[in-house]
Amino acid sequence: MARLGLRIIFLVVFSFTVILFYTGYHVQQQSLSAIRDVIPSPPEPPPPPAPPSTIPPELHRSSLLRRTAYITAITNPVDFCNAVILFATLHRTRSDASRILHYPLSWDTERSHSRTTKRLFEVLSIRYHVESRGVEKPGLGSAFSETEFSRVLFLDSLGIFQKHFDEDLLADNGATSGGASLTLVRDPTEPGKLWDGWVLLRPSLDAAATVQGHLDDGVNAGEVLTKLYSQKAEIRNWYPVVLHLRQIRKRCRECWDGSGWDVEKVLKETRFLNFRDAEVRDVNNVLVGDARRKPGPEGVKEREVWEMLRRRWAKERAEVCGLDLLA
Repeated sequence: MARLGLRIIFLVVFSFTVILFYTGYHVQQQSLSAIRDVIPSPPEPPPPPAPPSTIPPELHRSSLLRRTAYITAITNPVDFCNAVILFATLHRTRSDASRILHYPLSWDTERSHSRTTKRLFEVLSIRYHVESRGVEKPGLGSAFSETEFSRVLFLDSLGIFQKHFDEDLLADNGATSGGASLTLVRDPTEPGKLWDGWVLLRPSLDAAATVQGHLDDGVNAGEVLTKLYSQKAEIRNWYPVVLHLRQIRKRCRECWDGSGWDVEKVLKETRFLNFRDAEVRDVNNVLVGDARRKPGPEGVKEREVWEMLRRRWAKERAEVCGLDLLA
């Protein structure tokens, strides 16, 4: 009996011990859980830094630029040399952007190509890395259709480069309209009108069809841009994109002293010299048409700049196209 009583007492004590241990453990877990809820969790460690790019920045920039293009268009063989000079001066700026010339597709089937025209095609390709593409209707509409490029700068062929516009080609600015992002410049000769000689655009087939439709209706390119995009695109002033004497006179006081122009300062203030300037009268007669005619502007104040432009253009034409205007 004594042993039985001891066993019962042992079982009772053991049972109470187990119950007390379990109760204490349960209370402890609840306390720890409550403490965890009060104390914030430590922040997660930041992800490891990405490995540095093995592509040099220059190569990356060059790769991006090859998806952009400078484009000009000609419809008359007389203008061919002007386009070659344009790409020759662009080539000297060392731009990595693609270079495209649009010319009438009908030229490929005609037998009227002169020996000079064929040679100029070769000069464009071999010396200046220009791809010549025959299209049905060369111009602003065909530039919009070049959808293989992310950005295109369409330029008047009657001009020469001082500096390239690669930064503009790489910048993703401008308003979107019809799938095309545009940056345009004002025409200083006609208030309220946009100029079609410098158009930074994002190619789009829809925009190409719209623009070409208006051109086919007989509307000139400047009026088409003004009608479709004057309220939707980024608009810049003419200066310093192209040379226009009135704009230069207003903004570059050091370029004009009241009686004459500082040629070097004029050139420094411009990036793309365009020769469709009403103040440089009759200059087109030198650049296209009769190459040996040497008209000059009326008045003394424009003569210095006009003579500088004529001499420079004549030298370019002689060197690039083999057509000596100086003789």
